[in-house]
Amino acid sequence: MVARGFGIIDSRIRTVSRIYGFLRSRRLAVWLIVLFIIYVAIGSIVPQGDPGSSAVSTWVAGHPILAAIAIPLGLNHAYSTPFFLLLLAVLMLSTGACAWERTRRVWLRTRRDVASTKRVADRLRDKPTFVIPVEKLGASDVASAFKSLRMRTTPGDEITEARSGRLGTLGSPIFHWSLVLLFLFVGLGQLTRSEGLMGVVSGSSKPDVEASYGVLTTGPLHGAMSGRLIAVTGIERSFSANGLTQGPTPFIELRDADGTLLKADYAYSNHPLRYRSTFIHMNADGLAAVVSVGSAGSMGQSEVLIDYAAESPTGVQPTMVAFSNAQGVPIADVVFDLPPSAENTVAVAVRYAPVGGLTGPDAREVVLTPGGSVALSGDVVLRIDRLTSYARLSVVDDWSVAYIYISFGLALLGLMLALFVSPRTLWVTRVETESGAALHVLVRHARGDAAFPTRTENAFRASVDSEGA
Repeated sequence: MVARGFGIIDSRIRTVSRIYGFLRSRRLAVWLIVLFIIYVAIGSIVPQGDPGSSAVSTWVAGHPILAAIAIPLGLNHAYSTPFFLLLLAVLMLSTGACAWERTRRVWLRTRRDVASTKRVADRLRDKPTFVIPVEKLGASDVASAFKSLRMRTTPGDEITEARSGRLGTLGSPIFHWSLVLLFLFVGLGQLTRSEGLMGVVSGSSKPDVEASYGVLTTGPLHGAMSGRLIAVTGIERSFSANGLTQGPTPFIELRDADGTLLKADYAYSNHPLRYRSTFIHMNADGLAAVVSVGSAGSMGQSEVLIDYAAESPTGVQPTMVAFSNAQGVPIADVVFDLPPSAENTVAVAVRYAPVGGLTGPDAREVVLTPGGSVALSGDVVLRIDRLTSYARLSVVDDWSVAYIYISFGLALLGLMLALFVSPRTLWVTRVETESGAALHVLVRHARGDAAFPTRTENAFRASVDSEGA
């Protein structure tokens, strides 16, 4: 039984070893990176969003053959598909195996134990990098050579060691572990984030709940929405910042559910309102009509959002809304547009008809100003309370953004250390032979520092020549 138990353990160790060997394979890493780049390139071509969004719909209409492949594969949500998350996981594990290998190598090179000291001594005696015959060479001359090379020495009983650029040995491990963290945060961020478009009328607010969004995408591990209030107190038509005209710019207030102000700021290009994991970007703006519908004594208020459209005769995209009576029975379809002759937003053209009859003979059209009303059906009246503008906000909840930037920064730090700080180590000892004394020097240096052994030999020869002189 004991032998069988050891056999099972040994089999599992061999399995883990094979998996580890497979993950740290350079060939696997190269193919994973190539696949990752190709996938990201495809994701940058296919517009991201729900199939019903304007960007995706326009792309589908213009590329029907590609859309027939991309949409079923979920490439319009390229960075949250199971394939992408699996690719990230394998890439993270592969990079982690490479990072562990490099970290272990650095650890073995930096620690000093009896075995490593003996290996250095044997190689220094039998296979030095170069040998300089000397009859007399003092410790001060060796120190002079080290000083010219800008290396810190650690004297020993028989061997003198000198090092420089120690931080350079950490470059590769820092870089690889940073990539591991980057892949981890990107994957977890996609699983837990939410992103959606919310239209907020100027002078009003909406809660951060699912019903407030026209389009909303959430990760499978995203929890409940925050419930915070997002208010647009006003929209400046020609806002300037950083010396540039930003165009229509909303001033946004983010409040807690009890009304406590959390953050307030303008939102424009490359300048979202930020509060912890929440980012509120300006996406677009349009016109808005605040209307009341109902019978005398029981009017319900709602908001109608009208988007701009350059190809439309009136400059806006007509918006159709179906209205119901107090019992929830649909009574009329209403289209909101601008009058063809309107030069501003002080009036709205309302085309209305019984349900399904907008193109029939029963359709009617009227131009209304704030305070104006029209009877839709029986005693049900539609009244224009206010004509204003609205901001379409892109609201993102993603805690991983800061950690992704930190991972990028650490990766850059590791890359800079690996490229510009060359780790160097010298071991020097004096060896007495039958032909006389000789200085044995062993050099270890980075691959990108091939000229260092030559500079080292020249420095030591200069010290010997100086002594001889």
